[in-house]
Amino acid sequence: MQSIRNAVDHAERMVGIQISEVYVGISGNHIGLMSSHGVVAVSNEDREIGEEDMERVLKAAEVIAVPPEREIIDVVAKQYVVDGLEGIQDPRGMIGVRLEVEATIITGAKTAIHNLLRCVEKAGLKVSDLVLMSLGAGQLALSKDEKTMGSVLVDIGAGATTIAIFEEDSLVATSTLPIGGEFVTNDIAYGLRTLTDQAEKVKLKYGCAWLDDAAADVMFKVTRIGSNVDKEFSQEDLAAIIEPRVQEIFQMISQEVKRLGYNELPGGYILTGGTVSMPGFCRSLSMSLLLRYELQFRIILVCVTLGLQAESAYCTV
Repeated sequence: MQSIRNAVDHAERMVGIQISEVYVGISGNHIGLMSSHGVVAVSNEDREIGEEDMERVLKAAEVIAVPPEREIIDVVAKQYVVDGLEGIQDPRGMIGVRLEVEATIITGAKTAIHNLLRCVEKAGLKVSDLVLMSLGAGQLALSKDEKTMGSVLVDIGAGATTIAIFEEDSLVATSTLPIGGEFVTNDIAYGLRTLTDQAEKVKLKYGCAWLDDAAADVMFKVTRIGSNVDKEFSQEDLAAIIEPRVQEIFQMISQEVKRLGYNELPGGYILTGGTVSMPGFCRSLSMSLLLRYELQFRIILVCVTLGLQAESAYCTV
Protein backbone atom coordinates (compact mmCIF):
# COMPACT_ATOMS: atom_id res chain seq x y z
CA MET A 1 0.00 0.00 0.00
CA GLN A 2 2.85 2.37 0.77
CA SER A 3 4.29 1.74 -2.71
CA ILE A 4 0.94 2.73 -4.25
CA ARG A 5 0.80 5.86 -2.11
CA ASN A 6 4.38 6.78 -3.08
CA ALA A 7 3.58 6.33 -6.79
CA VAL A 8 0.49 8.54 -6.51
CA ASP A 9 2.42 11.21 -4.59
CA HIS A 10 5.06 11.23 -7.32
CA ALA A 11 2.38 11.54 -10.04
CA GLU A 12 0.67 14.38 -8.16
CA ARG A 13 3.94 16.33 -8.03
CA MET A 14 4.45 15.78 -11.77
CA VAL A 15 1.02 17.02 -12.87
CA GLY A 16 0.25 19.46 -10.04
CA ILE A 17 -3.19 18.09 -9.19
CA GLN A 18 -4.60 15.90 -6.42
CA ILE A 19 -5.44 12.32 -7.44
CA SER A 20 -8.32 10.60 -5.69
CA GLU A 21 -9.63 8.28 -8.42
CA VAL A 22 -7.51 5.91 -10.52
CA TYR A 23 -7.58 3.30 -13.26
CA VAL A 24 -5.77 0.21 -12.04
CA GLY A 25 -3.59 -1.85 -14.36
CA ILE A 26 -3.60 -5.62 -13.97
CA SER A 27 -1.47 -8.40 -15.46
CA GLY A 28 -0.25 -11.90 -14.65
CA ASN A 29 -0.59 -15.51 -15.70
CA HIS A 30 -4.09 -15.69 -14.23
CA ILE A 31 -5.38 -13.51 -17.10
CA GLY A 32 -7.44 -15.37 -19.70
CA LEU A 33 -9.02 -14.43 -23.04
CA MET A 34 -12.33 -15.79 -24.35
CA SER A 35 -14.23 -15.10 -27.57
CA SER A 36 -17.87 -14.10 -27.33
CA HIS A 37 -20.77 -12.93 -29.47
CA GLY A 38 -23.56 -10.48 -28.56
CA VAL A 39 -26.77 -9.55 -30.38
CA VAL A 40 -29.35 -6.81 -29.69
CA ALA A 41 -32.12 -5.00 -31.57
CA VAL A 42 -31.50 -1.32 -32.30
CA SER A 43 -33.60 0.64 -29.80
CA ASN A 44 -34.13 3.99 -31.56
CA GLU A 45 -37.34 4.46 -33.53
CA ASP A 46 -35.42 5.94 -36.45
CA ARG A 47 -33.12 2.82 -36.36
CA GLU A 48 -29.98 4.94 -35.91
CA ILE A 49 -27.37 3.12 -33.82
CA GLY A 50 -26.25 5.09 -30.79
CA GLU A 51 -23.93 4.78 -27.81
CA GLU A 52 -26.62 3.03 -25.78
CA ASP A 53 -26.96 0.28 -28.39
CA MET A 54 -23.20 -0.32 -28.35
CA GLU A 55 -23.22 -0.57 -24.55
CA ARG A 56 -26.14 -3.02 -24.63
CA VAL A 57 -24.53 -5.30 -27.21
CA LEU A 58 -21.29 -5.43 -25.21
CA LYS A 59 -23.33 -6.30 -22.11
CA ALA A 60 -24.99 -9.06 -24.13
CA ALA A 61 -21.55 -10.42 -25.05
CA GLU A 62 -20.75 -10.67 -21.33
CA VAL A 63 -23.51 -13.22 -20.82
CA ILE A 64 -21.29 -16.31 -20.91
CA ALA A 65 -20.45 -19.10 -18.50
CA VAL A 66 -17.52 -18.03 -16.30
CA PRO A 67 -16.07 -20.35 -13.62
CA PRO A 68 -16.92 -19.19 -10.08
CA GLU A 69 -13.28 -18.51 -9.23
CA ARG A 70 -12.91 -16.12 -12.18
CA GLU A 71 -14.25 -12.65 -12.92
CA ILE A 72 -14.73 -10.58 -16.07
CA ILE A 73 -12.27 -7.67 -16.21
CA ASP A 74 -13.19 -6.14 -19.56
CA VAL A 75 -14.98 -6.72 -22.86
CA VAL A 76 -13.15 -5.57 -26.00
CA ALA A 77 -14.98 -5.38 -29.31
CA LYS A 78 -13.17 -6.95 -32.27
CA GLN A 79 -15.80 -5.99 -34.84
CA TYR A 80 -19.46 -4.98 -35.07
CA VAL A 81 -22.00 -6.43 -37.50
CA VAL A 82 -25.01 -4.36 -38.64
CA ASP A 83 -27.77 -6.36 -40.35
CA GLY A 84 -25.18 -8.89 -41.58
CA LEU A 85 -22.67 -6.26 -42.73
CA GLU A 86 -19.34 -7.26 -41.13
CA GLY A 87 -16.05 -5.52 -40.43
CA ILE A 88 -17.46 -2.39 -38.77
CA GLN A 89 -15.28 -0.81 -36.08
CA ASP A 90 -17.64 2.01 -35.02
CA PRO A 91 -21.34 1.60 -35.92
CA ARG A 92 -22.52 4.85 -34.30
CA GLY A 93 -24.74 6.84 -36.67
CA MET A 94 -25.40 3.88 -38.98
CA ILE A 95 -28.95 2.77 -39.77
CA GLY A 96 -29.92 -0.80 -38.92
CA VAL A 97 -32.27 -3.14 -37.12
CA ARG A 98 -29.90 -5.75 -35.68
CA LEU A 99 -26.55 -5.00 -34.04
CA GLU A 100 -24.01 -7.74 -33.29
CA VAL A 101 -20.52 -7.74 -31.83
CA GLU A 102 -17.60 -10.15 -31.97
CA ALA A 103 -15.75 -9.53 -28.71
CA THR A 104 -12.88 -10.70 -26.54
CA ILE A 105 -13.75 -11.30 -22.90
CA ILE A 106 -10.83 -10.69 -20.53
CA THR A 107 -11.08 -12.64 -17.29
CA GLY A 108 -8.90 -12.97 -14.21
CA ALA A 109 -8.71 -14.84 -10.93
CA LYS A 110 -11.12 -13.34 -8.38
CA THR A 111 -8.58 -13.61 -5.57
CA ALA A 112 -5.91 -11.68 -7.47
CA ILE A 113 -8.40 -9.01 -8.60
CA HIS A 114 -9.97 -8.44 -5.19
CA ASN A 115 -6.61 -8.33 -3.38
CA LEU A 116 -5.33 -5.75 -5.87
CA LEU A 117 -8.45 -3.60 -5.51
CA ARG A 118 -8.29 -3.90 -1.73
CA CYS A 119 -4.70 -2.60 -1.67
CA VAL A 120 -5.63 0.39 -3.83
CA GLU A 121 -8.66 1.22 -1.70
CA LYS A 122 -6.62 0.94 1.53
CA ALA A 123 -4.22 3.47 0.00
CA GLY A 124 -7.12 5.95 0.06
CA LEU A 125 -7.98 5.81 -3.65
CA LYS A 126 -11.21 5.14 -5.51
CA VAL A 127 -10.97 2.63 -8.37
CA SER A 128 -12.66 3.83 -11.58
CA ASP A 129 -11.97 0.65 -13.52
CA LEU A 130 -9.53 -2.19 -14.14
CA VAL A 131 -7.38 -2.06 -17.27
CA LEU A 132 -5.36 -4.95 -18.68
CA MET A 133 -1.82 -3.57 -18.86
CA SER A 134 -1.14 -5.34 -22.16
CA LEU A 135 -4.01 -3.43 -23.76
CA GLY A 136 -2.84 -0.12 -22.32
CA ALA A 137 0.72 -0.63 -23.54
CA GLY A 138 -0.57 -1.75 -26.94
CA GLN A 139 -2.60 1.44 -27.38
CA LEU A 140 0.47 3.53 -26.61
CA ALA A 141 3.33 1.62 -28.21
CA LEU A 142 1.83 0.00 -31.32
CA SER A 143 0.64 1.52 -34.56
CA LYS A 144 -2.63 0.39 -36.11
CA ASP A 145 -0.72 -1.44 -38.87
CA GLU A 146 1.36 -3.35 -36.32
CA LYS A 147 -1.76 -4.45 -34.45
CA THR A 148 -3.52 -5.40 -37.69
CA MET A 149 -0.68 -7.30 -39.39
CA GLY A 150 0.36 -9.09 -36.22
CA SER A 151 3.08 -8.25 -33.73
CA VAL A 152 4.45 -9.19 -30.31
CA LEU A 153 4.60 -6.50 -27.63
CA VAL A 154 7.09 -7.36 -24.86
CA ASP A 155 7.23 -5.29 -21.67
CA ILE A 156 10.35 -6.25 -19.70
CA GLY A 157 9.70 -5.01 -16.19
CA ALA A 158 11.62 -5.39 -12.96
CA GLY A 159 10.20 -8.67 -11.69
CA ALA A 160 8.23 -9.95 -14.68
CA THR A 161 8.06 -9.83 -18.48
CA THR A 162 4.63 -9.44 -20.07
CA ILE A 163 4.03 -10.71 -23.60
CA ALA A 164 1.03 -9.53 -25.61
CA ILE A 165 0.28 -10.74 -29.14
CA PHE A 166 -1.86 -8.56 -31.39
CA GLU A 167 -3.43 -9.66 -34.67
CA GLU A 168 -6.25 -8.23 -36.80
CA ASP A 169 -6.27 -5.13 -34.57
CA SER A 170 -7.07 -7.19 -31.46
CA LEU A 171 -5.27 -8.73 -28.51
CA VAL A 172 -5.27 -12.47 -29.22
CA ALA A 173 -2.94 -13.86 -26.54
CA THR A 174 -1.09 -12.75 -23.44
CA SER A 175 1.32 -14.29 -20.97
CA THR A 176 3.64 -13.29 -18.14
CA LEU A 177 7.12 -14.69 -17.48
CA PRO A 178 8.51 -14.46 -13.92
CA ILE A 179 11.79 -12.88 -15.00
CA GLY A 180 12.92 -9.31 -15.56
CA GLY A 181 15.43 -6.60 -14.74
CA GLU A 182 15.65 -7.54 -11.05
CA PHE A 183 17.21 -10.86 -12.07
CA VAL A 184 20.00 -8.94 -13.80
CA THR A 185 20.51 -6.94 -10.60
CA ASN A 186 20.69 -10.13 -8.52
CA ASP A 187 23.23 -11.63 -10.93
CA ILE A 188 25.40 -8.54 -10.52
CA ALA A 189 25.09 -8.71 -6.73
CA TYR A 190 26.22 -12.37 -6.73
CA GLY A 191 28.91 -11.87 -9.38
CA LEU A 192 30.48 -8.86 -7.70
CA ARG A 193 29.65 -10.08 -4.17
CA THR A 194 28.02 -6.80 -3.25
CA LEU A 195 24.72 -5.54 -1.84
CA THR A 196 21.63 -5.49 -4.05
CA ASP A 197 21.17 -1.72 -3.83
CA GLN A 198 24.77 -1.17 -4.94
CA ALA A 199 24.29 -3.69 -7.77
CA GLU A 200 21.24 -1.74 -8.97
CA LYS A 201 23.16 1.54 -9.01
CA VAL A 202 26.05 -0.07 -10.90
CA LYS A 203 23.63 -1.59 -13.42
CA LEU A 204 21.94 1.75 -14.11
CA LYS A 205 25.22 3.69 -14.44
CA TYR A 206 27.61 1.21 -16.07
CA GLY A 207 25.41 -1.64 -17.33
CA CYS A 208 25.94 -3.00 -20.84
CA ALA A 209 24.11 -5.98 -22.32
CA TRP A 210 26.67 -6.80 -25.05
CA LEU A 211 30.26 -7.64 -24.12
CA ASP A 212 31.77 -6.33 -27.38
CA ASP A 213 30.23 -2.89 -26.72
CA ALA A 214 31.62 -2.68 -23.17
CA ALA A 215 34.69 -0.55 -22.44
CA ALA A 216 37.68 -2.07 -20.70
CA ASP A 217 38.85 1.36 -19.49
CA VAL A 218 35.56 2.33 -17.79
CA MET A 219 36.11 1.42 -14.16
CA PHE A 220 34.00 1.52 -11.01
CA LYS A 221 34.31 0.40 -7.39
CA VAL A 222 31.90 -1.53 -5.15
CA THR A 223 32.03 -2.52 -1.52
CA ARG A 224 32.05 -6.31 -1.24
CA ILE A 225 29.95 -8.16 1.32
CA GLY A 226 31.98 -9.05 4.41
CA SER A 227 34.64 -6.47 3.65
CA ASN A 228 35.05 -2.74 4.14
CA VAL A 229 37.47 -2.51 1.22
CA ASP A 230 36.23 -1.42 -2.20
CA LYS A 231 37.16 -3.55 -5.20
CA GLU A 232 37.51 -2.18 -8.72
CA PHE A 233 35.81 -3.69 -11.77
CA SER A 234 35.55 -2.72 -15.43
CA GLN A 235 32.47 -2.36 -17.60
CA GLU A 236 33.62 -5.50 -19.41
CA ASP A 237 33.41 -7.44 -16.13
CA LEU A 238 29.86 -6.17 -15.69
CA ALA A 239 28.82 -6.99 -19.26
CA ALA A 240 30.12 -10.56 -18.84
CA ILE A 241 27.55 -10.96 -16.05
CA ILE A 242 24.65 -9.14 -17.74
CA GLU A 243 24.85 -10.56 -21.28
CA PRO A 244 24.02 -14.22 -20.45
CA ARG A 245 20.97 -13.25 -18.39
CA VAL A 246 19.65 -10.89 -21.08
CA GLN A 247 20.05 -13.60 -23.73
CA GLU A 248 18.24 -16.07 -21.47
CA ILE A 249 15.33 -13.63 -21.21
CA PHE A 250 15.22 -13.39 -25.02
CA GLN A 251 15.14 -17.16 -25.39
CA MET A 252 12.35 -17.50 -22.82
CA ILE A 253 10.31 -14.86 -24.66
CA SER A 254 10.72 -16.66 -27.98
CA GLN A 255 9.79 -20.03 -26.48
CA GLU A 256 6.69 -18.57 -24.81
CA VAL A 257 5.51 -16.96 -28.05
CA LYS A 258 5.85 -20.34 -29.77
CA ARG A 259 3.97 -22.03 -26.92
CA LEU A 260 1.12 -19.57 -27.44
CA GLY A 261 0.89 -20.81 -31.03
CA TYR A 262 2.67 -18.01 -32.89
CA ASN A 263 6.00 -17.89 -34.67
CA GLU A 264 6.92 -15.25 -37.23
CA LEU A 265 4.50 -12.33 -37.22
CA PRO A 266 4.92 -9.57 -39.86
CA GLY A 267 5.10 -6.80 -37.25
CA GLY A 268 7.92 -8.54 -35.38
CA TYR A 269 8.78 -7.73 -31.77
CA ILE A 270 8.17 -4.37 -30.10
CA LEU A 271 10.03 -4.09 -26.79
CA THR A 272 9.44 -1.70 -23.94
CA GLY A 273 10.29 -1.43 -20.25
CA GLY A 274 13.17 0.02 -18.26
CA THR A 275 15.57 -2.83 -19.01
CA VAL A 276 15.52 -2.27 -22.80
CA SER A 277 17.19 1.14 -22.46
CA MET A 278 20.44 -0.50 -21.32
CA PRO A 279 23.39 0.08 -23.70
CA GLY A 280 24.14 -2.93 -25.89
CA PHE A 281 20.59 -4.24 -25.57
CA CYS A 282 19.90 -3.95 -29.30
CA ARG A 283 23.09 -5.77 -30.24
CA SER A 284 22.46 -8.55 -27.76
CA LEU A 285 18.92 -8.96 -29.05
CA SER A 286 20.09 -9.03 -32.66
CA MET A 287 22.73 -11.67 -32.08
CA SER A 288 20.89 -13.98 -29.71
CA LEU A 289 17.35 -13.89 -31.07
CA LEU A 290 16.90 -12.14 -34.37
CA LEU A 291 19.58 -13.92 -36.41
CA ARG A 292 18.20 -17.26 -35.30
CA TYR A 293 14.56 -16.56 -36.11
CA GLU A 294 14.99 -13.78 -38.70
CA LEU A 295 12.56 -11.49 -36.90
CA GLN A 296 12.17 -7.76 -37.02
CA PHE A 297 12.11 -5.72 -33.85
CA ARG A 298 11.59 -2.22 -32.58
CA ILE A 299 12.45 -0.85 -29.15
CA ILE A 300 10.29 1.84 -27.58
CA LEU A 301 12.75 4.07 -25.73
CA VAL A 302 10.43 7.04 -25.23
CA CYS A 303 6.71 7.16 -24.62
CA VAL A 304 4.19 9.81 -23.70
CA THR A 305 2.61 9.75 -20.25
CA LEU A 306 0.06 12.40 -19.23
CA GLY A 307 1.31 14.60 -22.05
CA LEU A 308 4.91 14.42 -20.82
CA GLN A 309 7.89 12.61 -22.21
CA ALA A 310 8.96 9.70 -20.04
CA GLU A 311 11.28 6.74 -20.13
CA SER A 312 10.07 3.42 -21.48
CA ALA A 313 10.02 2.07 -17.92
CA TYR A 314 6.79 4.04 -17.39
CA CYS A 315 5.04 3.08 -20.62
CA THR A 316 1.93 1.80 -18.81
CA VAL A 317 1.82 4.22 -15.87
